[in-house]
Amino acid sequence: MFWQRVRSLPWWAISLSLGVNIISLMAAIFAISQFRDELPVVVVAFLFVHIFVAQPVKDFIISRMGLGARYSTQASFVSFDNRVSRITRLGDVLDFLSWLIRAWRIGRLRLLVFDNEDFIYYFALGKKPRKMRLRDELTDAFRDEIAADKTSRAISSLSTPLKNYMQSRKVKFITPVMFRDRLIGLIGFNDILDRARLPLIDHAAHRIGLALENEQLERTVPRSEFLKKEFKLAERIERHLSGVSHYQAGTFAIQKLDTAWDKKHFAAIFGCTQGSGEQGGAAIYFAMLLRLNVASTRSNALQLFSAQGYFYSLCRNQTNVEGLASAMNRSLVENENGAIVLEGFLVGFHSAENRLRLITFGSHLAYRDQSGWTWIKENGLLGIRGFEPSGAFDLYPGKEVILSMREYPLLMISGGRA
Repeated sequence: MFWQRVRSLPWWAISLSLGVNIISLMAAIFAISQFRDELPVVVVAFLFVHIFVAQPVKDFIISRMGLGARYSTQASFVSFDNRVSRITRLGDVLDFLSWLIRAWRIGRLRLLVFDNEDFIYYFALGKKPRKMRLRDELTDAFRDEIAADKTSRAISSLSTPLKNYMQSRKVKFITPVMFRDRLIGLIGFNDILDRARLPLIDHAAHRIGLALENEQLERTVPRSEFLKKEFKLAERIERHLSGVSHYQAGTFAIQKLDTAWDKKHFAAIFGCTQGSGEQGGAAIYFAMLLRLNVASTRSNALQLFSAQGYFYSLCRNQTNVEGLASAMNRSLVENENGAIVLEGFLVGFHSAENRLRLITFGSHLAYRDQSGWTWIKENGLLGIRGFEPSGAFDLYPGKEVILSMREYPLLMISGGRA
């Protein structure tokens, strides 16, 4: 369509809208100068046209070309990020999507939730969301195709059968909702989203995935009193293993952020100890922030005790974080037979160089330094066969560094030399 071709050229919207206003204003001035004595009704008519017609025409041109939506996105970026950060439950997801169609002027969208019984929420501008059972389920082949690409995309990139399925439901754009590598939901839009908005909606989908998974877990766990006791025991074991909240690692200090630590919904382990030293006699310290990639029951949490033991025993003979990661992975594979699989951070503290050396495992990890938040690309898990310690990187902190796991800021590293 013509409008879609020129919507990437925002100066057209500005030029046309200015032209409409200038022509209307000049016509009003001409009418005032020529007919103010003879025909005052004509003057009033021109002013009426300028005030009540030109402005709506200008707004229509801007909205059709997408400039208004682009300005709206930029103006509400902080509001968008704040809204996303509040998503923790299904109710928050519904509130967020209802706000989204108003803020982005989206006509309609739908949220599919894949659970024991699949259902769908319909959202329309100015209306409350409606919940219905999904009558015609997506086939496994369709779900696998959607899950193969985690990013938002137009349906033109889909296979012909899946594209026809979406077109029959007037869906033009989809955003997969993933938890780890599992498709647990899908957002379908009746409009094509602007390219500038794709990182925002992908970020929101990640948060929505966590909220939906939490909702499903909370509905499942209360069915069994045994599981509730298991989770409580897991929390007690975790608190025992990560009892110390603060360590000194040379010129660096590392501490647990207790507020976020108490709110997280998974078991994790934190520790710090000295390594064998570097060349030249400089001391090196290592820290770990690790979690199991499975649910936190008592038997799982006890596996953290084994991981903690490997960490403290192997650090004594290591001079770099890559060697520590390789040694821990070898011990987990050979001694635990792959039963313990971990994700998170291993950190090496090089005080003499004011340097942190980090290696990461798994996904949903981030850190914040003086440059702001950085999301870390997904890496292999610790404790699997064929693991290679790749992707290690250095940080030279000028101020505090915060390590985040699953959207929770859990550790803060301070000190060093600014």
